[in-house]
Amino acid sequence: MIWDHNKDLIVNWAKVILGDANAAKYAWGVAYHRYAGDLFDSLSATHDAFPNTPMVATECSVRDTWAEAERMAHEIIGRPQPLVGRLFNVEPHHRPSGRPLS
Repeated sequence: MIWDHNKDLIVNWAKVILGDANAAKYAWGVAYHRYAGDLFDSLSATHDAFPNTPMVATECSVRDTWAEAERMAHEIIGRPQPLVGRLFNVEPHHRPSGRPLS
């Protein structure tokens, strides 16, 4: 996985790394975080440039509020269709209570 950071510069770095055949052979896919705003156009541009490269959201934390849960739902619903279903929440420790939202 390359990038594994916010969506704002994802297409730039994907073009640098995946556009270089010597570097691209070491990259399985592109990882990104939901932070820094929607930027769904950046995800679409990256997917359009490299349609056969998997893209995975690796950080999309939810804290103990419904507002955070709504933001996560917005992220999932708003993503371009080819990317739906690729989300890994690797930060469950951000929920202070450790309990599910209720």
